[in-house]
Amino acid sequence: MVPGMRLMVRVWGRGSGWFAEGVRTLSGRSRSAYVGAFSMALSASIGLQSVASVPARAADPGIGRAGPGIALTVEHERPTPTPEPPGTAAPEEIPTPSPVPPTPTDAVVPILYYHRVEPLPMGFDAWSAAQQKSFLQYDVLPVAFAAQLDWLAAHDYTTILPVDLTRHWATGSALPAHPVIISLDDGTHDWMTTVFPLLQRHGMVAEFYTNVRNVYRGALSFDDLRVLAAAGNGIGAHGIDHVQLAGFAGGARPYSDAQTFKEIAGAKAILEREVGVIVDSMAYVGGGLDAALIEMVRAAGYTSARTIIRGTMQHPDQPFELRVVRIGVHDDVVSIRAGILDPGLPTFAAMVRARGQDLTAPPNVTCLPAQQAVTPRSGMSADDVPPGVPDPASTGPACGADAPGLDGTTAP
Repeated sequence: MVPGMRLMVRVWGRGSGWFAEGVRTLSGRSRSAYVGAFSMALSASIGLQSVASVPARAADPGIGRAGPGIALTVEHERPTPTPEPPGTAAPEEIPTPSPVPPTPTDAVVPILYYHRVEPLPMGFDAWSAAQQKSFLQYDVLPVAFAAQLDWLAAHDYTTILPVDLTRHWATGSALPAHPVIISLDDGTHDWMTTVFPLLQRHGMVAEFYTNVRNVYRGALSFDDLRVLAAAGNGIGAHGIDHVQLAGFAGGARPYSDAQTFKEIAGAKAILEREVGVIVDSMAYVGGGLDAALIEMVRAAGYTSARTIIRGTMQHPDQPFELRVVRIGVHDDVVSIRAGILDPGLPTFAAMVRARGQDLTAPPNVTCLPAQQAVTPRSGMSADDVPPGVPDPASTGPACGADAPGLDGTTAP
């Protein structure tokens, strides 16, 4: 039976016949639904007269017909509405407010800044001092890199990517207790042979700021970058031609605004097309930047950009000026040739633990775009090679020459 219906049963007379008639009349229906009616019929059969009502399941032909000495009726029971007091209006529905992300705040996130991770090449001692310094200024020994990852793991640091930091600022998503970003610039074969295996061994990820030129010249491949991305690493942009775009005296620039934007947006487009990921961060070649360049980076669709300004404090109103901790080949290395390290890595530990240090690095050496064309690698057409990509033989001043030489001194 359904609420709002009631079954009225009236029984008169005596004898079990009335009860028997009731059973025949209600047989085949739910006895649980009519249990009240049966009880009254039973009472009548022993000489009692009663009237009762129970909720009815439905109004159907078996309910509502009368037999000898018994009357069954089904009636609707309409609830009496409760009158509202005069002048009382229905309450307005108050919309549930959307959650508001918390106000973003400064975050202490060391961004470790590397280039290559390679052992000393064969014949290194026969090189000139200038050649040795040129190699070492962008290198970190594999034994030192592995020890640095060990230190991070032992001290409960968790690697994140730049996109995790900007998402934290935008949405309030949580950061780990001790976040750190590992970043590498340019794009060399050791990313796959040394860096990637060590990261995987430690359960860590890194942001690989890739210069498109290095891929076209064969230093590594787009397939390599796809492998890195599939493992959870970030693929960032580091220009097409590896040209410093700003930061020169008097505001001079090597390119027009249109060419500058093409260098910024083109690197992002090529990497996204070839690797199949969103490239959301870039690293300034040579560390050069200014307000106009930052606006171009923002307009190109990046959400962050990494500088070479020293510091561990990252500011939510400066996502395109992320600070770094520069890791050099001599940090905690007692002997370059023997690969002997200072136990405990005190220099590395001090730099990572620097709370909010904000030191501006001096301007870097200018690097100029080479004009030679390159022969496309196997599987590429001439249209795949961006204009101005130099061939491997081209040389010129290094960008961002700010690493120590063999004597342990540090250039800007």
